[in-house]
Amino acid sequence: MLSVYSSISLSANQEDKFQAEGLTEPVSKRDKEYSVKVTFSDADFHMLFDPPKVAAYFTPEGIGFSNEWAETASIEEEHPGWGEVLFDRNAVMWIERQSPARKVVRFRGVIKTPEGEVLHTYVDSGSPYGEGDWSDEWFYIYPDGASARVIKIYTGKAEDAVAFWGLPGHCAFWGIRGTVFETQETFIHGVPGLQPPDIIETEALTLITMDGKSKRISYKPYPPDCSLFESANIQMVNLKSKYHPFTIVTEGNVEIKPYYMPMDDHRNIDKTVFITWPRLGHFPDGDYTSALSHVIKWGWHEKTENTLVQIYLLGMTDEPTEQQRVDKLVRLARSWQYAPELILEGNGYHYDGYEIKEKAYILTKISSDQKDIHFSIKASPEKPLFNPVFVIKQMDANKSFKLTINDSQVKNYRVGNENGNMILWIPLTSIKTTTFKLIY
Repeated sequence: MLSVYSSISLSANQEDKFQAEGLTEPVSKRDKEYSVKVTFSDADFHMLFDPPKVAAYFTPEGIGFSNEWAETASIEEEHPGWGEVLFDRNAVMWIERQSPARKVVRFRGVIKTPEGEVLHTYVDSGSPYGEGDWSDEWFYIYPDGASARVIKIYTGKAEDAVAFWGLPGHCAFWGIRGTVFETQETFIHGVPGLQPPDIIETEALTLITMDGKSKRISYKPYPPDCSLFESANIQMVNLKSKYHPFTIVTEGNVEIKPYYMPMDDHRNIDKTVFITWPRLGHFPDGDYTSALSHVIKWGWHEKTENTLVQIYLLGMTDEPTEQQRVDKLVRLARSWQYAPELILEGNGYHYDGYEIKEKAYILTKISSDQKDIHFSIKASPEKPLFNPVFVIKQMDANKSFKLTINDSQVKNYRVGNENGNMILWIPLTSIKTTTFKLIY
């Protein structure tokens, strides 16, 4: 199952292990080992943010899973170049907000070439941080380990920006048109003393569609540079661990392809099975990274004159069987993309809609009185409810209330304050209409 916090009510001598520690301002980490670490109350995996090297989930065995950074390239004769945020040694990552209900970690960096040149400085990017292409990211992290990753790129090349190399539906890595802005790569970080095949199953991926169909992808022999499973928008990585990391994008206009690079990166494939850096056949100290795939969303979630936004849902699942994992991830994905309708009753509050970037229903308190909140959510098998999050703006999170679900009082929830807004997270799944009351 997705790791769910099972007992929210903590006694005075219990420690809440859902914590974020590290930098709280966008400054260089200096002598710190990492910028931010997030731990979870009912799971023994954690998240580690160490810019620009990694923003990853780590299993108890020390296997890392990340989706990497912003990258761009141009084939313009007068301004050729390729670069990544990976090459910004001054990139910063910090805890922007945190409460018992969620943590918000933010990342910022400039896209540079390996030689340190900032990309696309000859056009105005509109970036508030400096000239050229910049990347701003937010990770909205919840107690069950799920996180919504929002990446925003400032660039003067937004008009002709494309979301990946090559052409949709074509089996070819190259063939660039326009200006490429890549925002996802599936990377696995090594463990000392273990080689890539020791930590990753040969059938490294399970790809899943929103109707529950799934396919396992073997890397022996290495798959061709083509879409691996048509219509799949959910990717699960099969690690040799009880935890299976996942990446989800909204369905439609999606391809998941194996990681492909020049033959120089394939030369040790008989030993490593996966494309792995550094380009060696054996890694005695565990300092290596294996690349598995690209989860490609060809359309941008949002696009303006000088910004590009893409969103991903990330996390870990530990259901005991593959079918249980597939079923759980389909429910999660459907609850995120097709969030069931919320019906607000009474007055004193306004419903602002569901925000997919935060994986949250947004409401606003419009009354000066602290009135009770009554609403229902019309969940169904097609639009399930899965560990819902509610952001209630201008609401005092410190005032006590009684929460009822379907008229039965529950204490299994988390509530926190973010800059005067209440954050409420509830570990609950439902495929039926469900009523909620916050009684003051």
